[in-house]
Amino acid sequence: MGQDKSVADLDLVEAKFLTSDLTVGKAIDMMLADSESQFAIKNAEGKVIGVLTSDHLMTRVVKRKVTLEDTLDKIVQTKDLRRISSSVKLNELARILARNKYVLVDDKSICTITDMLRFLRGAPVAEVKQQKETHEPEASGPSNVGFKIVAATLGGA
Repeated sequence: MGQDKSVADLDLVEAKFLTSDLTVGKAIDMMLADSESQFAIKNAEGKVIGVLTSDHLMTRVVKRKVTLEDTLDKIVQTKDLRRISSSVKLNELARILARNKYVLVDDKSICTITDMLRFLRGAPVAEVKQQKETHEPEASGPSNVGFKIVAATLGGA
């Protein structure tokens, strides 16, 4: 299957992008609201400059490297971003995903091991992802509470 199918066959949904001037607190709200563990980050010119993952974000906040008011340009991960074309064969994608948590496909979709497994199992990737509720979180919604508790416990805000 891997040699006769390509990434285009995964039918990935277009990624949601965050901008580098967005605050860490707002990014947390969006991750929680969308149940996403990573977002691609664009700069002011609209160019994809990196990725922000929930584990990296949590670590940086807990270690007080960033605050909820800091902007994403302080913590965007630029080194870990692997870009591929939708024409890449699935056997090559499997090899890439064995070393990378995610890849950016054609600068518009993020593909993970979970997407590949859904495809192999026969579940439509796009349909599963589109079932997630998409809405804008409130500016000071309850999703910041967990991070504020962690910060307070550590003696911060």
